Amino acid sequence: MPNSIKILIRLDAYPEIGFGHLIRCLALAQALEQQGVNIYFTGQLCQKAKGLLASYSVIPFANEAIANEALAIESAKQFDGVILDSYQLTAQQIAAYHQVSVSLLLDDEDNRGPLSASILTNPVAGKAYPDFVGVKLLGSSFAILRQQFCLTPFADIAARERMLVMMGASDVASLTLPVCQLLHAWGYGPLLDVIIGPAVANADEIINWCQQHKVQYFQNVENMAQRMQQCHFAITAAGGSLFELAKAGIPCFAYAVAPNQLPAVEQGKEQGWLDFQLVEDAKQIDPLKLQSWLDSTLSHPAKLRQLSQVATDAVDGLGAKRVATLLIEQILAAKS
Repeated sequence: MPNSIKILIRLDAYPEIGFGHLIRCLALAQALEQQGVNIYFTGQLCQKAKGLLASYSVIPFANEAIANEALAIESAKQFDGVILDSYQLTAQQIAAYHQVSVSLLLDDEDNRGPLSASILTNPVAGKAYPDFVGVKLLGSSFAILRQQFCLTPFADIAARERMLVMMGASDVASLTLPVCQLLHAWGYGPLLDVIIGPAVANADEIINWCQQHKVQYFQNVENMAQRMQQCHFAITAAGGSLFELAKAGIPCFAYAVAPNQLPAVEQGKEQGWLDFQLVEDAKQIDPLKLQSWLDSTLSHPAKLRQLSQVATDAVDGLGAKRVATLLIEQILAAKS
């Protein structure tokens, strides 16, 4: 029975890499818990990440990678299944986890060579993984979203008027403030909803600027879907939030700050509901590229509605449930 199943989730979350892995693993954990599974976490986690995991059992994992990875692999033997969501893991380490437990690998880029796991999932459809012999769950049907996005009704885009600025839990490239300053200079200041993540290093500076310019901002947002209900456009960090924005029907401009984020933004651009720029830091922001995309969408209500529908059609929000169900089936089959 699922309520006798124990699953270990191995992930990393700290300011230098962001909290995207943590957010989607929490969403998957919730879907598994709803089916009676017991969830445990381990990995390289900063204190703020551990705070978000306060309701779970967290197995200590020190920061010195290789030796502690071996200990984590050994501890995985105590669990019926293991979920792996870390780019620190090598293909050999992933295979070692698979040897001791039913394993689910969350991947975005397919850049570690041949991979070995019971199940592999990637929300980008174009990744083939030709050497992978397990179950492949590819495409946006398997995008892992928080349950709030399945429960929240989203109004027609024409009924929304706010503009969302959200650069992730830690804003690793410090993009929030310069983007807000650009938008304010272009006259969008009164429309902005600025999300400040829990691990943003210059949060106080952003807050002071928002207060000075009477720009609305939010911290410690628990229900992001409710915030998105009012928004018809977003400037966002690339990553898992793209799929949540799609479910909410919000066209956006995304900033990718790491190569592993490119497949998702490239897929969204091909679908037509977003544009993006790859940057290392705020100095590389191209104002003309952002302004061009804003002008081409917000100045044409019919186009904005069309892009909103394209985004909504791309993601149905049931990916976490699908992935959780298939993982449980694999574990039960292994136990029988």
